[in-house]
Amino acid sequence: MKRKGATKTGMGARAGKMAQAARVAALLVALAMLFAGCQSGGGGTTTAAATTAATTTAAETTAAAETTAATEAAVATEAAAATTAATEAATEAAAAPAKEGFDENGYWTGEITKLTMITAAGAADPMNTRHDTRVHQELIKKTGVDMIWEDVTSEKFNMLMASGDLPDMVSTGAALTKDMEALFKSGQVLALDELIDQYAPDMKRDLATSIEITRKNFGIGDGKLYEIPIMVGEVEREDWPLYIRWEWYKEIGAPEFKTYREYIDILKQIVDLHPTTGDGKKVFGIGGWANWGAGWWMYAPEFGYLPGWGGASFNSGAASSPVYVNYGDNSMITAWDEQSPEWMQVEIANYASRLGIYDPDSLLQSKEDFDGKRDNGQYANLFGNWTIRRFNAEHAEEGLGYVPAIPTGGNYYGAGHQRSDVPALAFLISKNCVDPAAAMRWINYVCSYEGCAMLYNGVEGIDWVIGDSGKPQLTQKFLDDRAAGVGGDVTGIGFDNFFSAFQRVAIWPKYNMPLRWIEDREIAAQVATKLDAEYSAYYGAVSVPDRFEKAFESGDILSMRNYNTAAISFAPTMPTDLQRTTSQLADLKIEWWNKLFAAKDDAEFESLKQEAIADYRAQFDLDALEAWCRQALEEGAAKAAVN
Repeated sequence: MKRKGATKTGMGARAGKMAQAARVAALLVALAMLFAGCQSGGGGTTTAAATTAATTTAAETTAAAETTAATEAAVATEAAAATTAATEAATEAAAAPAKEGFDENGYWTGEITKLTMITAAGAADPMNTRHDTRVHQELIKKTGVDMIWEDVTSEKFNMLMASGDLPDMVSTGAALTKDMEALFKSGQVLALDELIDQYAPDMKRDLATSIEITRKNFGIGDGKLYEIPIMVGEVEREDWPLYIRWEWYKEIGAPEFKTYREYIDILKQIVDLHPTTGDGKKVFGIGGWANWGAGWWMYAPEFGYLPGWGGASFNSGAASSPVYVNYGDNSMITAWDEQSPEWMQVEIANYASRLGIYDPDSLLQSKEDFDGKRDNGQYANLFGNWTIRRFNAEHAEEGLGYVPAIPTGGNYYGAGHQRSDVPALAFLISKNCVDPAAAMRWINYVCSYEGCAMLYNGVEGIDWVIGDSGKPQLTQKFLDDRAAGVGGDVTGIGFDNFFSAFQRVAIWPKYNMPLRWIEDREIAAQVATKLDAEYSAYYGAVSVPDRFEKAFESGDILSMRNYNTAAISFAPTMPTDLQRTTSQLADLKIEWWNKLFAAKDDAEFESLKQEAIADYRAQFDLDALEAWCRQALEEGAAKAAVN
């Protein structure tokens, strides 16, 4: 079965408030966003009885009794939680089958096996350069496997498959091949069921749901499992789209905003105050780049993620999606509908351009050009946590850099609060593997909660320990390394980006915490930069994750918890004739986007929009395309319901 792609983009305002009581009860165990710049939080309340002096002896006695009772209850609750965690840990340890070849500390006692894994171009180098770090060396000791990664393009991958020369292992996804079914039928990869039963008890326990979904839906109909699903669990949340220069935003009073136009107006205020950088380079409100395909030039894919629509491409390979699915109610809207998120996205760029704060080079410049301007501090806003890291790494301890700009009013969806057990990527073992048992030992570790925790946080006993509370806590060495700027290239922490079974914010049931400890709102406060600490305190939060959780709890941003990603994943692949229609439509849309971007005012924009819709309909049978997409999503939802 071919893996389906989902493009994050679009607009669809949905009002609503979240139930606060349950969220407050979950205060200390809430999810935190990816990397300490992209997550959410919430806090408790203080009763008036705790802050107001009693006026009578009776009242004082009552208040004291209530305080004592509350304290005892809290202690009892904590003790019960610790006991439960200890019991679960003991049960888990007792239930785990004995693993032959490992000592009592879980270290491999046999010979070390060298294996090679191919992956999509660009991922191998950071893995190999961290070979001598403590995390990678711990991984070797825990698995008995010394893994070497090799980058390949999709063309090189197809050549290796055709010649029967695949190496020991493959980490794959749409970047290498869209047709997994053809790969499985080729006989180039092994069925994994027996290997799992013999060598992967931890993965079999921890990844059971995703393994079963994968076996039932992404095989070749013979009931066998050919791929190990990875990157599952609570979905990454680094795609929060709005990151604003904090020192500039604070300078104008950090005004609230409820709509994207209000936000663009805020950026206009900032650019008016700071038209150039300190060394005379022009400052822009927003910008993008042109060499990643449709949409990036207009800053659309990530900006559109906020309002609540996810694209469904049905593996069409088109530059833009034909339909979008709402994060809140899973309703569908076509790309050509008057309320389509695509119009909003072009309008954002058009409005910013009319205000003179849009970087005009975006229509032609490369991502590298954009990065250079970003590093110079030439943008008042960036999108996605992954775009802010370099600038913040250099300036955050000065209190300078980018922080999440979070709207109010409950009109937009916050990235995250969403779980997917459908694999985004997968591990395969080639028929040419020199030691399939060793390969499965390696997979067993990195596809277990324990293994992912090591990859995300470092070595237990060095970087973190289990504290008196029965939960993980960071060591002084971890904190000292982080404060000194000692990065993953030295420690190995975070070298896992596309090689962990669970995403960083996935919850480890044993501790009821995100697998990456610093995604926890309390632990995040320990590693906060000067920038993060100042920003969090401004909003009455203890950390950036806590700031986000408070926004979810208050209803300022809405949850994506009901978004049915599985419906898109399980939908059938688009037929060839409709794939052709979708690709041609995508090309036509780009032509119209260029015209819409240049509109002089709202009236001209609306007129061009109507012309574009008429042109789409004149050239393509959009009713047939819409009918197929709607039916496909219904089939996907039905299939997801029984998985």
